[in-house]
Amino acid sequence: MNGPIRRRNLLTGVGLSGILAGCLGTERLAGNDDAETTTEQTGLSREGTSFEDRDEPPDYDCETADRPEPDAPDTSAEEAVEPTSYPDPLDSFDDDDSTVEYVEAYERAYRRNTLVAEWGARLTQFFVGIEGTKSFSSPGNAALVRIQYHYSETVERSGGTVIGDSPTIFVTYYLDQSVLIRAESSDRPEDLAALDPDPWLAGDPVECFE
Repeated sequence: MNGPIRRRNLLTGVGLSGILAGCLGTERLAGNDDAETTTEQTGLSREGTSFEDRDEPPDYDCETADRPEPDAPDTSAEEAVEPTSYPDPLDSFDDDDSTVEYVEAYERAYRRNTLVAEWGARLTQFFVGIEGTKSFSSPGNAALVRIQYHYSETVERSGGTVIGDSPTIFVTYYLDQSVLIRAESSDRPEDLAALDPDPWLAGDPVECFE
């Protein structure tokens, strides 16, 4: 689920602050605080593709709904990244900006918790950089939002500190008042206006609502 990671540095006995700042520009890596991200709103138009003929949500089974919800690492190390909570569900999807903000916050929490579940106390910093967001037309009282982003992780290992970079990841969320469905791909869509990844074809429920 995480996609391939490129390991770009093995640091041993070197201060991280200057190196990380040089690698990641003005963005701030987050430890126990949420990462600052800069969002480039490149989508938010509904031009190009219409999915209004899909009047039903993607097929899903709430018994299979799953999202990473790790416990806090069992450590006293202050630098260990802790899991974070997911945002509360939206009451409506009438406002594009609010819906996009919700999806971005959800995916940041999803990625952070995925990395905490994978690395535990060895994860000391992570970063999410959102590169673009696109909103698609959707069935009534629902929303379709795709974000593209990359992330970095800093992991402490016996041989030193390893910083990993992800490829660009594309994640599409279908959301309505009953379910949140997520589809992920690290393959760049041939047509950025197309619904790719498609939650109807490759989505999994991550949360169901009463």
